[in-house]
Order: sequence, then structure tokens, then C-alpha cells
Amino acid sequence: MCEADVTAISLVTKLRRDDVCRTVIPYVSRAMANQCVAYQRLPLTRDYVDWVMNDTDQLTVALDEVKGACIILVATRGQDPALCAARLANIATDLVRDYDVHTVFWNGSDVPIAARDFLQDGCQTLVPGVADELVVPRKVHLRGGSPRKTRRAKTAQLDHWLLQAMRAHVLSIDPGEIEMMENEERRAKTAPMRLSAWVLSIATALLATPLAIPLMVHNLVRGEDVKSGALALGVAGFYATLAQTGMVPGLAEFL
Repeated sequence: MCEADVTAISLVTKLRRDDVCRTVIPYVSRAMANQCVAYQRLPLTRDYVDWVMNDTDQLTVALDEVKGACIILVATRGQDPALCAARLANIATDLVRDYDVHTVFWNGSDVPIAARDFLQDGCQTLVPGVADELVVPRKVHLRGGSPRKTRRAKTAQLDHWLLQAMRAHVLSIDPGEIEMMENEERRAKTAPMRLSAWVLSIATALLATPLAIPLMVHNLVRGEDVKSGALALGVAGFYATLAQTGMVPGLAEFL
């Protein structure tokens, strides 16, 4: 996709970020289908979702949460800035209704726009062979500055919003959830792997019983872990070798 202008809009709703996150993909897909455009969703990321429209334009949706209110950032980038802005306004109109949005910020402006004014000030224009285009009110157009300077400012602002949303998402992650996900990923799920974990535990008990006790407790409480069993068996074998060679006096009685 070539270098193009970026048009962005922020929608503020009273819903929580988690509530919006569950439905944002189908709602945005439905809004783009209403525009009669061919779209394809790109692979998911941790902080935003990208769609390609008509193989030339791009739509990006990012979520952020401030003081219990969710902010939905929708941005478009394409070869025809006017067409992208119109499609963005139409998509934003559907999202305003879907998420009961109360405030709209158009294209980085600091002037808030009430949702009812945003819905009433536009008008629908039907063009044969082209999707419905929403005429954006004049008062929310971004004016002034050279095209190159304006394009750079829009791109930098979009990157700042995405980075801010990513930072907020990372800070909101509970370390306990990450630990739980890691344990679930490492836990043996098939019968051969679970049996292998117990074989490693029993072999460790034959070499070093004190080292095998916490391993067996771990297998019973959090599930079998082949990686932990192999590590424990390696450590037990190392200690047994030291005890047999006499390099560490008194280690044999401990084992």
C-alpha cells in the first residue's frame, strides 16, 4: 500500500474495554459490509486489529480504557483520503449506535462532539456503483498546514495512540494470569506425555528422594510437567555422580 493520509476518529463509551473487545471484530466487519467493500482481516495483535479494504486501503481499530470508559480509536489510510474519510465516518456511525457512544473526537481534534450531533450533522449520498458515503460536517474537518506536514502529523499521532493503547494494555495484565497461562502451556495433556512425566519423577525418587517429593507434589497439584521432571532427573543424576565419586563427602548419606 502506498504512502497515504491517515484519518482517525475516537469514540468514547461508558462500556468497559473487555466488553467492547468481545464484539469489536464482528461489529466492525458488519459496518464494512454495509459499505459494500471487500475486506480482509489481518492476523490479530495484542493491542489493535487491522483490515485491508479493496486491496488498497487499511482500517485500524485500537482500544484503550481511561477511568473506566473505553475509547475506540478507528483510523483509515488509503490512496483516496476523501473516500477513506467518508467510509470512516460511516463505520464510526454504526459503532456509535452499537456501543452507545456519547462523545466523538474527529481526526485528533481536542473539541469533543456529542454523539447525537455527529449522527445528525451528516447526510447520506447515494452514488450509482459506489457505497453510501457520509458527508462529514465542515466543523470537524482538519484544516491548515502543508499536505506533507499534515500527513506526518497524522501518522505520528496514530502511532502515539497505538503505543499508548499498547502500554495501557500491558500495564493492565495481571502477573497471576501470565503464570497460569505458562503452567497450562507446560502441562502434559496427552496420556504418553503424562506417563513420561511420572516415569521421570519415579526415576528421580530412586536417585534423590528429597528432590523428587516437590516434583511429585507439583505433578499432583498443577499437572504433569515433563520439562520439570527431566530437569529434576538431571540434577539428581549429577548429585548421584558426585556422591559416588567421593567428590562431595557426606552427600551419599543425604541422598
